[in-house]
Amino acid sequence: MFSRRTNLIRSAVVGCALAGAAVVGTAPAAAAPVDEPAFTSHTFRTDFVAGDPFPFGYEILDAATNGTGNVRFSAGPMCNPLGPRCAGFTQDLSVRWINFANGASGATVVGSTPTTITTGNGPVGIWATAVTSPIPIGLPAVGLLNP
Repeated sequence: MFSRRTNLIRSAVVGCALAGAAVVGTAPAAAAPVDEPAFTSHTFRTDFVAGDPFPFGYEILDAATNGTGNVRFSAGPMCNPLGPRCAGFTQDLSVRWINFANGASGATVVGSTPTTITTGNGPVGIWATAVTSPIPIGLPAVGLLNP
């Protein structure tokens, strides 16, 4: 009888342990932190012929996407195309965009601090020019990305 009671208790303890392990293993997925998808960077170059500190220069627009319908824009430093020199500052860029899938469009001014725009999913056309006074003189950055 003693051995039967021990076996019953042992079976109950093992059964409870297995049931507890099964419950812990099936915890809701919402309890785990959800990582944001990684951003993929797309660069667009805009050239200008009237600027400071270089009479000729270029600036890079970085458009980072992560598949969520958002684009994170930032402008890189102004650089001299004749030599490997870049200025220690960024000139603002005027960015215009249009989503060819849903018709959404907009414009924003982008500097060195990243600016996030909700464009929606689908191919997005980008047009970026330097913001100078009185008018931007140069070649715009034109491109297509899929956020």
